[in-house]
Formats: sequence, structure tokens, C-alpha cells
Amino acid sequence: MVVATLATFQLVAGGIAALPFIIHRLRVGKWAGQSTLALPDVEPQDLPRMTLVIPAWNEELLIEDKLSALAQQEYPRHKLEAIFIDSASTDNTVDLVKTWLVENPTAFADFTIIEMEHRLGKTAAIAQAFGSAAPSSEILVMTDVDARLDPGSLLRLGAWFSTPEIGAVGATPERFTVTQTSHGKTEATYRDMFTIQRLGESARDSTPFLEGSLLGIRSSVYSDTTLDTSSNADDAQLAVAARLAGLRAIQDPALIFREPIPPTYGEHKEQKVRRAQGLQRLLWRHRSHWFSRSQGAWGGIMGIQGIMHLLIPWIVLAGCVFAVLKWCLLLTGLEMSVFVITTLVIDGWVFGSWLLHRFGLRLPLTSLPATFLDSMNALLIAQFKLLSGESMHMWEQGAGVRKAWLEEK
Repeated sequence: MVVATLATFQLVAGGIAALPFIIHRLRVGKWAGQSTLALPDVEPQDLPRMTLVIPAWNEELLIEDKLSALAQQEYPRHKLEAIFIDSASTDNTVDLVKTWLVENPTAFADFTIIEMEHRLGKTAAIAQAFGSAAPSSEILVMTDVDARLDPGSLLRLGAWFSTPEIGAVGATPERFTVTQTSHGKTEATYRDMFTIQRLGESARDSTPFLEGSLLGIRSSVYSDTTLDTSSNADDAQLAVAARLAGLRAIQDPALIFREPIPPTYGEHKEQKVRRAQGLQRLLWRHRSHWFSRSQGAWGGIMGIQGIMHLLIPWIVLAGCVFAVLKWCLLLTGLEMSVFVITTLVIDGWVFGSWLLHRFGLRLPLTSLPATFLDSMNALLIAQFKLLSGESMHMWEQGAGVRKAWLEEK
């Protein structure tokens, strides 16, 4: 009886955990199919004035390639201001930038270098750079050094802002792996699901999460208090700020950037947990907007994202505890029933899928449970770190990602 009760609690926890994801997946699929978003046709002379920010810290491996790639982007040069901000690098990043500018004097008509005295994290760097933008700038754009943009990306990004209701626009990731790894494939599955959500939310109203690898926001939306510099997920913070200003924050499926998936599981996990913590802190700060009727559909989106990122991981943990207690009692020789055996089969599928993927093995029907548990694991670790007072808004450089770009090149 006790074993059956634990098995029942476990299944109930699993059902509760899965339900918000199922509901939201069905909704975003429907919303994306009804999208009326369309890129305006804008002549170059009508594009807005843009400030392009490139934040960096110890990026000597990639910074020259990044600047060269950006220099090839089409955009009216008299309307483009570039700001490079360095977070007190300890390598040759700044010297390489200065040398590159001397060797490419016509690449940018207006290029500013800001050298921070102390490293304060990416969000603080973005805040300082945005605050240093020319008063005439209409669009503030940031792009990461380890992201490569498709040709015409800045033109496409700028064109969106000719629509008055658009407040922020983010690009869609196309991630690759130099060395095929199980965690890379799991991450690719997760990112595909993540993109489906962002596009559906954008079609319905706004998405609370955008990708900082390429993101633009109206300068009229931004202020000195927009970003919490003691937290990360600056991109999501900007998306939420745009929507709270009464405008829309959208992800454009045809605005593409490429970046590598970390080649090692440790680096991948660190990146995933860091991102999870930033989103959790953002959602908690704005919990008053969860399911708020005054915020319309976006309030519902914020609410379900809050549940999925903050509440569901604990329900999953509770389900795991029930499962472990069930297994322990079964080992003492208590009698099994058909119901209990059925739950053991489910356990084997769910947890076995996760372990198989963790150790590099993939079988049919294992991707979904492995991806789900991998995400819940990251969300739980992020919350444990928060509860212990550990903020992840400053992090070590992902050396594997940088080397992956060099191998790709």
C-alpha cells in the first residue's frame, strides 16, 4: 500500500510538471500559425540611426574576426555608431582592437572604445555602453563576440523599427557543434523547443526572452534603471522593458546568428545554469505581472514561464524523491503490483534516457525526457545557487566555444 501510494504521488508530480509545458507548446504552435508579423520594406535612407555595442572580456581569439565580420554588414555608415566596451580584459583584446582599427580605418565611420577599470559583468558593460550612445541614436543594438551574423542582419534588424509598435527585436540562433557530443544534441533539441516558444509568443504578443547574441531595442525605451547590473540575462531584461513600455518584443525567425554549442559537458552545464538563473531572477522580479489581465496575453506568457522556470523544477524534484523512496521500499521485499511495475517501466524510460544522453548514448524515444530532465536539473542548480547567495552574473570565459570557432574557421 505504501509503495503504491508513493508511486501515485510520483505520477501526479510528473503529470503536474509536464502539464504547463504541454499546454504552452500547443498554444505557441497555434499562435505561430496565425502570425501576422511581416518585415516592413524600408529604403536605406529611412533606416533609423543605430548604435552597435560589442561587449568583450578576454576575447583575443575572436575579436578581430568579429570586427571584420561586422564591417561587412550593410548599413548606412552615417547612421551607424559602433561602441566597443572592454570589461578590464587581462589579455591583448584591446590592443588587437586598436590595431585592427588602424589597419581598417574606413570600416566604421564612428567607432568608440570604452575601457572599464574593473570587471563588473556583461550587464554592467551593456548598461555603460548604452548610456554612452549618441543622443541621436534611435536603436541600441548589442552583439556578442562569439556570434556570427548572416549577411544583411543589421539592415533587417533596423527595418523592423519602422513599425511603431515594435520595441525590441532579437535574432534566432543556429547553433553548431564542431565535435558531435551527446550534450550537444540534447542542447540542440532544447534550443529548437525554446525557439518554437519564442516565435509563438512573438506572434501572439511579445516574448519575455530574447537572445543577446543579436538584439536591438528602441533607445526611447531604455533608461539608466532598465538593467539590473547585479544580474545576468540582460537580453531578457531588455525584452521585458520593451513590453512594459507598451511596445512589442519579438524574435525574428529569419534574423539568424550562428554560435557554437560548448564542446564539453562542464562548459555546457555552466552556461545553461547561468542562463537559467538570470531568467529566474527576472521572472521573480516581475511576478506581479504573472497572469495580469492588464498585460493581456503577455501577462499569461509571463505567468506560465514563471511557473515553468521557478515552480516546476521543485515539483520534478518531489517526484524524484517519491521515486527514490519507492525503490528503497521495493528493495526491502515489499510486494509489487501491476501498477507499481508500470511506474518502474516509466522510471526506466525517463531516468534511463537522461543517463544514456549524459554518457553519450542515444536511443529512439529518449530525446524528449533527456532534454526535459537536463533542463530541470539546470533550473534546480540555479535556484540552489540563488538560495545560497551565489550570483552568476560574472563568469569565466568559455574557452571551448572560442576554440570551436577557430576549428570551424
